[in-house]
Amino acid sequence: MAITDAILNYWRHLNRRNYSPYTVKNYVNSLKHFVIWLDEPIEEVTNTKILYYIGFLLDRGLKPKTANCHVDSIRGFYNYLSDEEEL
Repeated sequence: MAITDAILNYWRHLNRRNYSPYTVKNYVNSLKHFVIWLDEPIEEVTNTKILYYIGFLLDRGLKPKTANCHVDSIRGFYNYLSDEEEL
């Protein structure tokens, strides 16, 4: 499955679960920034890579709570892939 299809399906999944439009937009936007930052396929991401991404966010001046929101969005996407897409 292409990553764009997975993200689109995740967007639909969030809408079906009645997340607010603002929340859906933020989740998908956070995920988009993560995918752009990655230098490897999203299927091969490790916990260490997530820790590097958190450091990247903090180095850019984001507050820890905001960085945690980004990580929560990414975690939700991976949970979706695992539970719904069975990847």
